[in-house]
Amino acid sequence: MFSGDHILDWQARIDSGLRAGLRWWLEELIGIVPEDWRRRVAGLHSRLLLVIDEHGAYLAVENGDQRETLGRVDLQSGQADSVRRLLAATTQAGRSASPDVVLCLPASRALRTSVTLPLAAERNLDAVVGFEFERVVPFKRDEVYYAHQVTSRNKAARSLSVGLTVIPRSEVEELLRLGQRLDIHVAGLEIAGEKPPFTASPIALHDRERPATHSRARLAIIGLAALALCLGAAAIAIPFVQASRTLDMLTAQVADAKRAAEASLNLQKQIDAEIQDQQALITKRRQAPTITELLDIVTKLTPDDTWLTELQLSGNEIHLIGASASATALLGLVDQSPSFRNATFRSSITQDSKIERERFDIAAKIAPREAP
Repeated sequence: MFSGDHILDWQARIDSGLRAGLRWWLEELIGIVPEDWRRRVAGLHSRLLLVIDEHGAYLAVENGDQRETLGRVDLQSGQADSVRRLLAATTQAGRSASPDVVLCLPASRALRTSVTLPLAAERNLDAVVGFEFERVVPFKRDEVYYAHQVTSRNKAARSLSVGLTVIPRSEVEELLRLGQRLDIHVAGLEIAGEKPPFTASPIALHDRERPATHSRARLAIIGLAALALCLGAAAIAIPFVQASRTLDMLTAQVADAKRAAEASLNLQKQIDAEIQDQQALITKRRQAPTITELLDIVTKLTPDDTWLTELQLSGNEIHLIGASASATALLGLVDQSPSFRNATFRSSITQDSKIERERFDIAAKIAPREAP
């Protein structure tokens, strides 16, 4: 029987082997593609950026790690002519880029925070982050756009740190409307990093219409995908199937171990809750004075000119009913006693002329005994 750590170790080895095999296969595949095709496909991956900075905004073309500024855009005027001229100059200069624009915002426009999650949450990170979202940030999910990415993993503590980037939906919608006035189609949103190397955080605009894929890019992708399928079926079909079966078996064993651990944890929580309830009852009983002790306390507290006709106990409250030469003085004695608290009259004092005493009805809270 595999232990949980052995299963996760084997699964990590299989994942690493598959990634290494896939990387080698893609490199070999790219090597047989003609150089002219590779340059064309690389050109199709260029992006148009509308970068917002402290001075306003500017258009730029990005190809890989290279970014070339086309010119600044006046956001206040909202005139689309300047944008059209910059895009026309880009086409005339022989640059090829997607007609859609990615909106780039500075780090100061977004909220960034981090949350620590169990290492197992990485398999279903989108759902876990969505479930924990409103507990971590002071926004509702439908009020913002957000993105998340794993920033670090702690194998010893079996936890991972996830960075959240959040920007209010109202601010993004305003920028998108500005893009419409400038006659540009915003296809994506990125938030600049706060620290070097200033890696951008892409935020998906899920509820917006997705831009149409460029026709040449679509044809190139379809052609490469068909070639990849043919080569992949001949090169790695059998090892992949075997690895998939092993991975499925290990995943099932991990799931069984996880269910057993969760059942054990729930049972332990129930046992701890029962023990805590029992301890609370025992502590409460030890702190409450007995009826015999209460009778002794009341007997010593009551003056000789006072008669008790009735003594009632209700939870942690005692009621003294009777007659006294001075009901007010008796109330003071009860209130000053360390055994009682918050003494008060439940009804008005009445004078009984037959016995020349004042009728009283006093209620007080019973103070718990001090722990030894």
